[in-house]
Amino acid sequence: MKAQEFKKQVTNQIIDLMKDNGKDWIKSWAGGNAGFPKNAVTKNYYQGINPILLMMSGASSDKWATYKQWTEQGRQVRKGSKATQIIFYKTLVKENEEGGEDKKIPMLKTYAVFNEEQLEDYQQPEENGRAFEDFKNVEQFVWNTGATIQHNENSAYYFPSMDYINMPNKKSFLDVDGATAEQNYYATLLHELTHWTKHETRCDRKQSTNKTEYAFEELVAEIGSTFLSVHLGVEKKPLENHAKYLNNWLEALENDNNLIFKASAQSGRAFDYLIKCQEQLKKVA
Repeated sequence: MKAQEFKKQVTNQIIDLMKDNGKDWIKSWAGGNAGFPKNAVTKNYYQGINPILLMMSGASSDKWATYKQWTEQGRQVRKGSKATQIIFYKTLVKENEEGGEDKKIPMLKTYAVFNEEQLEDYQQPEENGRAFEDFKNVEQFVWNTGATIQHNENSAYYFPSMDYINMPNKKSFLDVDGATAEQNYYATLLHELTHWTKHETRCDRKQSTNKTEYAFEELVAEIGSTFLSVHLGVEKKPLENHAKYLNNWLEALENDNNLIFKASAQSGRAFDYLIKCQEQLKKVA
């Protein structure tokens, strides 16, 4: 089957799945159930909106601190780690020298904090007891692209400024929604690999600067993951969890179904780029 026909067929399968399935996407790896977030130095629990901001990160530990606080504890934040922003709010009271009412001045400040799992000496827990079986053809495919893959945090992301992909530990992935732990790991890795292609030296997609652009890029990455998963035999056909994840982002884009086709075109470019990485390596060999 020609590449264009293959991508069109998979896109149509995704759309059919989206029509048949809801939006209750389930994260496919364990972790993030670390307890209520607290400061690692003061031992105080975070207040206001901050616990929500910290728990949304999916971190494995409930301990957080600023870079300076971790350093003062003799612990080093791993190079390239992404900080999580929290908010500090208090009201300053300014005395009125003329004997009138004191003036209250609201003060809002943001702090960058890091989770304990982002430290060099942190040991990532393995939360899935059974053995993980590598898909050797996918491992080789990813290696051939030259992408840098790390397994340092319990989060999956592509970090553009440092140009690397971070993945949760393989054994933390679960059997979810009809897919095995291995399928979920590699589908997630191929999602992030598609993000990796947006770099200016590759497919040069626009960097996300607002909610709409971010949501569109997520569509591109998830469709790209589906293309690659089917192509590499991770899945025989698109799985339900792809469709549910995409439905969530389409809702953020006000259900503009035309964006599926636009995103599919960008995913196709990313797919073609990654295939060419394999072909170029063969030519060199």
